[in-house]
Amino acid sequence: DKIIEAISTLDAEVVGLMEIENAPNNAPEADLVAGLNAAAGAGTYDYIAAGPVGGDAIRVALLYKPAAVTPLGAFDVLDSSDDPRFNDDKNRAMLTQSFVENATGAVFTVAVNHLKSKGSNCNSLGDPDTGDGQGNCNITRTNAALAIVDHLAGDPTGSGDSDFLIIGDLNAYALEDPITALEAGGYVDLIEATVGAGYAEGAYSFNFQGQSGYLDHGLASESAALQVTGADFWHVNADEPRGLDYNDFNQPLLYNPDEFRSSDHDPVVIGLELTATPKEAKQNLLVVLESLLPTGDRKDDRRINKAIESIEDSLNPAYWVDETHLTEKGDKVFNKEKKAVKDLVKVKGSAEAIADAVIRALVAVDRELAVTIIDEAVAAGADVEDALEALAEGDAEAKPDKAIADYKEAWEEAYEELYDDDDDDDDDDDDDDD
Repeated sequence: DKIIEAISTLDAEVVGLMEIENAPNNAPEADLVAGLNAAAGAGTYDYIAAGPVGGDAIRVALLYKPAAVTPLGAFDVLDSSDDPRFNDDKNRAMLTQSFVENATGAVFTVAVNHLKSKGSNCNSLGDPDTGDGQGNCNITRTNAALAIVDHLAGDPTGSGDSDFLIIGDLNAYALEDPITALEAGGYVDLIEATVGAGYAEGAYSFNFQGQSGYLDHGLASESAALQVTGADFWHVNADEPRGLDYNDFNQPLLYNPDEFRSSDHDPVVIGLELTATPKEAKQNLLVVLESLLPTGDRKDDRRINKAIESIEDSLNPAYWVDETHLTEKGDKVFNKEKKAVKDLVKVKGSAEAIADAVIRALVAVDRELAVTIIDEAVAAGADVEDALEALAEGDAEAKPDKAIADYKEAWEEAYEELYDDDDDDDDDDDDDDD
């Protein structure tokens, strides 16, 4: 109950978990998601079905909100078989999954880790506590960090995108070797960058015998760091006495089914405002739609396939100058998107929520195409009054296909002003296919 309350209140679109039971199936994740959905509403959460990961009694796991993000491709597991520097007899195997943000079509990848603790020795590996303040197994954790950097550099999920987050309990404080190795590999310590470096600034997630610091981390690749809106700890655990948690050695009269002391570590919260070029977003949305098939409903499958065909048609190289700009035939891109939307709004089965998210993303992409040309026309001193009026009408329009039509008009008005194009031929091929 406390864990469900904590995750529900946290309300993150993607959640990395430490120390979930390493069962031979996904029963622990399924049980937790069932409890979360009972509290937050059916379908609010789902999980990455990674099954048993590594040979330890516990593993890491990933939950996500299907309405906000969609898994992109298969998950990846890093263990000793991939890189002997990553000793999964000591560290828990790393779980990595890429996601598409439904609202924008942008892609990001999350790698969840739980590295070897300081509490038990690694003497058998020649890695004792050397007395330098970093505890037991520092070399084991540092080697794992080096392996993580190299593994993610190979894009193990095949995302084709450079936005990576490394999250989890790394059992190393901010200035210790494993963290500096990740930073040397191009990752930004988001807590240090946004909160600070010391306890007084709130940069702590764990309290051990009166000493506080952060073992729990969020590190971002350089491109992902540019899209981070903030990072912080949610101090609901480290500051709370053990007597408030759910273990049976504590006082039952102190127990409450709330988020406080739901763990001994504080969660790390990271905010992202992701960006993707219009072309990238469209390609990512195609992957999202393809992942829905088959839905189990033949009519919905047909509608989704028709939408996929329309979006693929909109990527015709003849319509694009580059990733963000359209040629004089750019009006056809908007027409194809209108067709896709008209099919997707009819999807009413199990795929409806994701189809709706793709519709919102398509509208956002078309708005961005219009805004790009308007901004360039403004910079050139052109008259964009009509374009801005059409843009405003699109922003106020509730129906997505009509909003796209308004953004098409805004693009055409700005394009005409910028390039003095008198060709008013509108080859509108958005016939209804009912």
